[in-house]
Amino acid sequence: MTFIMHKSLVLVAALSCFGLSLRAQTNAPDAVLLTVAGQVEVIKAGAATAEPGTANETLKIGDKVKTGKASRAALRLSNLAVVRVYESSTLEIQPPAQAGHSAGMDLKSGAAYFFNRDKPMETQFRTPSASGAIRGTELFFEISPPIVLSLNDSK
Repeated sequence: MTFIMHKSLVLVAALSCFGLSLRAQTNAPDAVLLTVAGQVEVIKAGAATAEPGTANETLKIGDKVKTGKASRAALRLSNLAVVRVYESSTLEIQPPAQAGHSAGMDLKSGAAYFFNRDKPMETQFRTPSASGAIRGTELFFEISPPIVLSLNDSK
């Protein structure tokens, strides 16, 4: 047993040295659509049409989630953080800013609330006129003149 664990550690170290990640090798989703309420659509990267979103649907880089009037959705990012997407919103899953980081998000329109109940971590975000990184546990985004970012860092 100890011998197998030792080989695993050597393999992880070797992959790290060559810039490879275990996540890339496992084909893990970049996000999961946890819940849908009302009209929620998913536009897969490169697709021209939207399909109805379903709970536990896996999402990849470039996929978009759109919510209709009086609708909402919740996404879990690969770093286990949760993003609530409010009505009349469009959010796109973005590639990580750096290798080894989790996917980011681009809020094209509407409003979203990011939260993580675990330790604070970094998640990249974009809006039509701002971009940044969340290094805390909560952030509310709203895209409407003016753009509102509200931070509640509960350390």
